[in-house]
Amino acid sequence: MVKFNKKIFLAFVSLWLTNALLNKAIAQENTTEYYKFGINISTDYLTTNNESNSIGYDYKNIFTYNFGINYRIIDKEKYNFTLGIHIRNYERVNYVEFKGIDIPDPQGFGGTEYLSPFTQYKLQTSFNYFIRKGKVTNLYLGIGPELIFYPEDPVTGLFLFTDEEGTQIGYTEDGNSKKSEFYFGINGTIGMEFKTKYVLINPYILYHYEPGSLFESTVTTQNLYVSENTVSKHSINNSYWSFGINFYPSKNLFKRKNSKP
Repeated sequence: MVKFNKKIFLAFVSLWLTNALLNKAIAQENTTEYYKFGINISTDYLTTNNESNSIGYDYKNIFTYNFGINYRIIDKEKYNFTLGIHIRNYERVNYVEFKGIDIPDPQGFGGTEYLSPFTQYKLQTSFNYFIRKGKVTNLYLGIGPELIFYPEDPVTGLFLFTDEEGTQIGYTEDGNSKKSEFYFGINGTIGMEFKTKYVLINPYILYHYEPGSLFESTVTTQNLYVSENTVSKHSINNSYWSFGINFYPSKNLFKRKNSKP
C-alpha cells in the first residue's frame, strides 16, 4: 500500500512539474506571439478658429483619414516603445453665406466648398506603460513626440460677382504658401489591446498638443452693397484628437497546419 502511494505521489509531482513547465513555456511564447509590424487606420479631428466677417465665411472643423504602419522597437512585459509612419489626407471645408442685400442676387448666396485633399506625413513615437495586463486584454498609457511634414499647401483664391456697372463684389483669400514645413508636438495616448488567435487588436485615443496653427489665411471682402467690408483671419490648429486602431498579425496566421496522414 505504501509503494502504491509513493507511485501516486511521484506521478502527481511529475504531472505538476510538467504542467508548470508548459505554462511557463506558453507564457514566454505569448510575449512574442505577434509580429512587431502592425497596420494603422485612424481619423484625426482638427479644430479651427474663425474671426467674424460680413459674409459668414468660416473654416469648418475637419475629420482626416490616416493610414500607416507601426513597429514595436522594444516589447517588454510592462512597457513597449513603438514607431509609426502614417499618411494623413484631409479635405479642407469652407463655408460662405452672402446676404441678398450685399450682392446682385436678392436671394443671397451660400454654400460649402470642399478643397482638394491635402497630404501630410506623420512620424510618431510612443513609450507605452501597461497599467493593467490580463490573459486577453491589456490597458496602457503612452507618451511620445510626433513630427509632421506638411508639403506645400498654397491657398489663394477669390469669389466675385459682377454687377451691371461692372463692379466686382465678393471676397479674396490669401493663405500661407510655405514650400514645406515640419511641425513638432507631443502625443498622449490611452489604449487597449485585445488578444485573438490571429491578430492583436489595439484601439486607442490620442491627443496631440502643439501650439500654433497648421494653416491660416486672410479673407478680405470688397464692394458689398450694405454690409461693411471686413478683413478676417482663419486658421486650423496644430493640436488635434485622434481615434485609431492598430492590427498586429499573429505568428500563427501564416503557419501551415500539419496535414493528417
